[in-house]
Amino acid sequence: MLSNLESHNAELIKDGKSKEERFEVLSEIAKYQLNILNNAEKIKLLGSNNEE
Repeated sequence: MLSNLESHNAELIKDGKSKEERFEVLSEIAKYQLNILNNAEKIKLLGSNNEE
């Protein structure tokens, strides 16, 4: 996830975004990605419970 955010940051810098703009965009991306990872973990746990 960190590598992905670093890549996004580099693109935003290339696009001339300010530090504040980059922070806002990267913050939203991080929240979205954490949500995806948390949901994937929940699905994995549900799957392992059904196998028992």
